[in-house]
Amino acid sequence: MIRRLTVATLVAGLAAVGAAPTPRAQQDAREQHAFATVLDKKGNPVAGLGAADFKVREDGVNREILRVGPSATPLQVVLLIDTSDVIHEIAGDNLRLASAAFINGIYQANSQSQMALYTFGDRPAQVVDFSSTPIPVLRAASLIFPVKGSGAYFNDSIPEVVRALTKLGAKRPVVVAFVDCNGTEFSTIDHTRAAQALQASRTELWAISIPDQKPEDAGLANSPASLARLERDQIVNDLTNQSGGEDLQVFVTSTLPTVFGQVASLLASQYDITYARPEALIPPKKVDVSTTKSGTKLLAPHWGGK
Repeated sequence: MIRRLTVATLVAGLAAVGAAPTPRAQQDAREQHAFATVLDKKGNPVAGLGAADFKVREDGVNREILRVGPSATPLQVVLLIDTSDVIHEIAGDNLRLASAAFINGIYQANSQSQMALYTFGDRPAQVVDFSSTPIPVLRAASLIFPVKGSGAYFNDSIPEVVRALTKLGAKRPVVVAFVDCNGTEFSTIDHTRAAQALQASRTELWAISIPDQKPEDAGLANSPASLARLERDQIVNDLTNQSGGEDLQVFVTSTLPTVFGQVASLLASQYDITYARPEALIPPKKVDVSTTKSGTKLLAPHWGGK
């Protein structure tokens, strides 16, 4: 009887060992993805980096990088164009050619990407819903003209286009906005609400902006329009960086096609950094992605969340 009990105990013990999770499974790690852009000193994308070239920290804790490679996930993009009256001097071929360069660049990089076109001369407006082909977006972009006598509602447009991306179920949502910061801003939404929308949806914000030629005038009068301009500046300057994008300033409007094409190239060259996060952990408040590659600049979201 004693021998039988010993064998039974041994068999049960071996079964338990066989069912025991491995150290990796004990962590119950789940994969997370961070999309990052790496630039050289000239602002061109850097290719050929691997897992050893990146570090990921969540709330100050290092995470294991599982793999790194060029992102193959299609983009879901909102191209957001300023059509307020201030752009009447540049709303000719430069802006239309620039939009076409961006649209073609995105679809050529990944034919599975989707794009919608919105404008914000007067209230934010959808011109073209998300399309899997460039044809309707190109057609609409060729008809971009300023709305005479209108002001801009850029700030208000951010939550609206983010809602559209969320409704679409975007896996890699991006907003690329053209903003002339010399125009009047009439939005009622502040940068905090814009940040909340971007963070909750994990949407990257990129801006191609014409800087304010008279920044000393901003905020001198405590009017809603002046305050809205200040909020717009924070969105363009700060939220682009926090979300993993960048603000590319344009001083000569003839370079708009080049800059729009550059943004398309940067998005097309992003890395997909896959790393492990223990399942049991509360989602982090902050994520820091960095690169050990010298002479480079990295753009990646700083926000945490699920």
